Amino acid sequence: MIPLNLQAILKGDQQANVELQPGDVIVIPRDRTNLVFVAGQVNKPGLVPLRQAPSLLEAMVQAGGLTEKASLTEGRIIRKSGEIIPLDLEALLLRGDLSKNIPLKAGDVIFIPEGTYQIYVLGAVNNPGAFKVRGEVTALEALNLAGGINRSRATGKGRIIRRVTSGAQAGAPATESSVVTLNLEQLLRRADLGQNVTLRPGDILYVEEVGLPSMFEVILTILSGLKNLVSIFR
Repeated sequence: MIPLNLQAILKGDQQANVELQPGDVIVIPRDRTNLVFVAGQVNKPGLVPLRQAPSLLEAMVQAGGLTEKASLTEGRIIRKSGEIIPLDLEALLLRGDLSKNIPLKAGDVIFIPEGTYQIYVLGAVNNPGAFKVRGEVTALEALNLAGGINRSRATGKGRIIRRVTSGAQAGAPATESSVVTLNLEQLLRRADLGQNVTLRPGDILYVEEVGLPSMFEVILTILSGLKNLVSIFR
């Protein structure tokens, strides 16, 4: 076995540039010093290269987003030094507070514990957040939980984003999405109960608002656990 100095070779050092013979195999080991580990209630727990995840948000995307039972208030980062940093995913994901998007360091362990089943109400509402539910709730009930619509910001449209799992892979992480479009004007002003769709635990009710925040699609991807989130804003 002949060791290679890849840094020297890439810098043009001809002495380090070993001549190959037929049948030689070059093995480049995986960099295990520049990684973070994501564990707990995420869809793809495991090692994440730090170059792809310099911050908490990006690590969450690389880990496939949160499961429907992920706790937004009890997560933490455990540093190699032993330091424990509490995570406020509720402020980061539900209120868009990017000051909670903690920069990561090599060797960090991100742990997201299990919480309770909940629904998310986001966008142009007065009190966006995650709400614990024991069963199904209607769109109207969900809007009331979130303090009602903020009419100065709302466009009158809503979306319910739901995970979809195939029967053949029951219990596996969701890979597809189902999106239900709501006409909130008809629901609230004309009492059109056909728009009063029933939500299930894990659903996201998004009340469309004027001027979509730039990070909002990333946040929805993390909350829904959907890698290829369909375009819900058209």
